[in-house]
Amino acid sequence: LVFMHLDGRYIMLLAELFRWILGRRIVSRLVLLWLSLSDVSIATLSLSTMGYALDIDGHLDEVEWQTASHFLLDKITVPYSLATPLEATEVRVFASEEGLYVGVVAEQSRATQSSIRTPRDAMIQSDYVDVIIDFDRSQDIAYGFRLGNGGSMRDGIWQNENQFSTNWEGTWYGQTHQEDDRWVAEYLIPWTVAPMAMSHERVRVIGILVSRHNVNLGYDYSQEAVNSKQLNYISEFAALEVDNFAVGSLDFFVSASHRQDL
Repeated sequence: LVFMHLDGRYIMLLAELFRWILGRRIVSRLVLLWLSLSDVSIATLSLSTMGYALDIDGHLDEVEWQTASHFLLDKITVPYSLATPLEATEVRVFASEEGLYVGVVAEQSRATQSSIRTPRDAMIQSDYVDVIIDFDRSQDIAYGFRLGNGGSMRDGIWQNENQFSTNWEGTWYGQTHQEDDRWVAEYLIPWTVAPMAMSHERVRVIGILVSRHNVNLGYDYSQEAVNSKQLNYISEFAALEVDNFAVGSLDFFVSASHRQDL
């Protein structure tokens, strides 16, 4: 319980010490456990200290992104016309032992971009990207990770195909970067973010839906011909094969929360 009241900087120093003793993955999981029970902002923590390989900074310049799986958000799903967007959106995805990395490159002139910042889990008013994952591809439950242009974050849980609730909060990482003709969203979604069925297969098949919202046009783009107004939403997620690094990292799932009253 003492650790729950420590400053984030001291936790990182302890993490660095114990990483040499216990190993990177175990320490990363212990830090995630501490985060779920404390009131320290994730923004005060260093991913490199926790042992993650990539900097989550909105720049897809590491070599891993060059060989990642990729696809396009090539359908307008709101309004539901399924027409091809005039602005291209490329999604890159790869898995590592840390979790699932997702990068989204959204073409859009800076003059029409919206990057209004909002508090965590508030309605995002800027352009944004939604990454929704059914980790077991059970078509029963999925977890949503919304990242706004400007860095706003919101998450929640999808159940019963198309019913969304914000009564879930996970520990994940995201950052965006603006350029003159595009903006970029970069995610790391750790395997410990949600409970998953244990599997010893080399490959894990997940369900994934990625969509992008353009405030200026009022359009949503996606890789699948479905939106959340339809009854069969989760069932229509794309199947994606990823290396099953999660097999050894699902020792526990923490859903507890802790707050300190001032």
